[in-house]
Amino acid sequence: GALAAAREAVAIRRELAAARPEVYRPNLATSLINLGSRLSENGDAAAALSAAQEAIKTLAPAFHALPRRHAALMRVMAEDYLAYCDEADIEPDAALLDPIIAKLKRLADEGDGEAG
Repeated sequence: GALAAAREAVAIRRELAAARPEVYRPNLATSLINLGSRLSENGDAAAALSAAQEAIKTLAPAFHALPRRHAALMRVMAEDYLAYCDEADIEPDAALLDPIIAKLKRLADEGDGEAG
């Protein structure tokens, strides 16, 4: 089903990201956040949270290097991560999330005159 396909996508993207991280880490992050969604749908909040946390950690270097390029994806991942923290009744990892949230807010403030 959808969960098996999501797990397979993560496995494939992990291999690609290991070979060429600069190219494939954002794709791996996307696959991880999709896996988190499937896990959450199946009632596994802890595993969904773990997948979302790994997704954020995976995308973070690219996001910090090119924040505008990766802001939309990172915003979705941060929102999903916070939702899974709530589902699992676990405090969000402030060390992981605070710098990302701060950068997303700065980008939003800078873009107030633009679409978005």
